[in-house]
Amino acid sequence: MKTLTILLCLLFVGCSQSRKQKTVATQPAADWQRVDWPNQFVDNAGRASLIRAIDLHLAYWSRRSTKVISLGGFRYSGSDYLSALKTAKSRLKAGRSVSETFTQLFEVVARAEQGAEYRALLTSYYEPVIQASKFRNERFFQPLYEKPDSLVSVSLKSYERVFPRWSLWQVPAPNRMRGRLTDGNTVVPFYSRKQIDTQGLLTGQAKVIGYVDPVDAFFLQIQGSGSLRFGADKMQTVSYANQNGHDYFAIGRALLNVIPREKMSMAAIREALMAMEPRQRYEFMNLNPSYVFFRKLKGRGQTSLGTEVVDGRTLASDPKSYPRGHFSLLQFRVKGLGLKIKDVASQVVVHQDTGGAIKGALRADLFWGRGAEAESIAGKVKNPARIFVLVPKPASGLE
Repeated sequence: MKTLTILLCLLFVGCSQSRKQKTVATQPAADWQRVDWPNQFVDNAGRASLIRAIDLHLAYWSRRSTKVISLGGFRYSGSDYLSALKTAKSRLKAGRSVSETFTQLFEVVARAEQGAEYRALLTSYYEPVIQASKFRNERFFQPLYEKPDSLVSVSLKSYERVFPRWSLWQVPAPNRMRGRLTDGNTVVPFYSRKQIDTQGLLTGQAKVIGYVDPVDAFFLQIQGSGSLRFGADKMQTVSYANQNGHDYFAIGRALLNVIPREKMSMAAIREALMAMEPRQRYEFMNLNPSYVFFRKLKGRGQTSLGTEVVDGRTLASDPKSYPRGHFSLLQFRVKGLGLKIKDVASQVVVHQDTGGAIKGALRADLFWGRGAEAESIAGKVKNPARIFVLVPKPASGLE
């Protein structure tokens, strides 16, 4: 690859000895609009967690310091973003308010389909703490698998570049496709949830981290990370490692005859599943063919950026709609959540995670925290929200 780069330089453009800035492809300016900062917002998630979120992303922006980003009519470099975050951290540690700090250092833009309105739907996820066993028994018999060696990823974009006239798809294809490598070196679709959990087709083909209750395993896969408690005092953090390539299906749609729409929540779904006979329970869970594999970690769970989750700061969003690593002001209505906040909560968050059900600009998923208390609130969140993406000052202005 290095040789090819040198040849291209010699044949076509010549090579500069200086480091050139690279423009990052972003959404067209028409997809965004500039909005005003809300008047005197108060951040509701705590100063320490925001400083922690900034700390975790300084290295991310340092690695992208030479890149030039075009977003919402603004152009700025990764170095600009890094500088703004460092200044924000310094001011916050000195006791300056979140509102004053960020409004002085950043402009805000919003997706055109949202504007300044509460048109996005916010849900929430959490890091469960669940009981587990190193050995299968009557209570804990559902294995949590590490990524199988047979799970492979195929880059569809690379095929499209090599074979531009060869189209297998009637709809826009994903960038990557996951599959299973057979003994005959053929890639076929990977096993579905039903094939793994009910038919046992993965047994003996992947390492098992531990055994848990089947319903706990189902919700752990939805959350993407959690902590396993082995016995009285041994804890093991597990986080998303890969997925089987099947589309996510929200089983709540199939439970509307059991749970009224207005009472639908994660807690209600869990309660309904636990009340079922085992065969019926698996029938409902198997409606979601998507299956997540885990890896063991030290410390907290990790996001799709490879950074640690931060309570109330980590936001899962669609990377096709929102730029990774950018901070945003998230505001959401709090009705029905039982929080000691009047009307609207405001939190500076960072786009550092993704989710199988989080598609488009009008969906987001907020990481609430770890344990039972976080679970009790996260399961209720299904609230109107708006997301303002932060771009650093000074920028070159609207194009």
